[in-house]
Amino acid sequence: MAYEELKAEQLVVLILQGDIVEVDLRPSSDTPTHHLVFRSESRIHLSGSDAAG
Repeated sequence: MAYEELKAEQLVVLILQGDIVEVDLRPSSDTPTHHLVFRSESRIHLSGSDAAG
């Protein structure tokens, strides 16, 4: 499926610890890689309960 064809209900919402927050779908097999990038990239601004304050 092309990125442009994705709908919100087809996305898996995770917190940085890797727990699924919404939907009953399985995360992508790329999730561990994305998790490492987000955790190590200091330029990414986080908001919400996982934000460092």
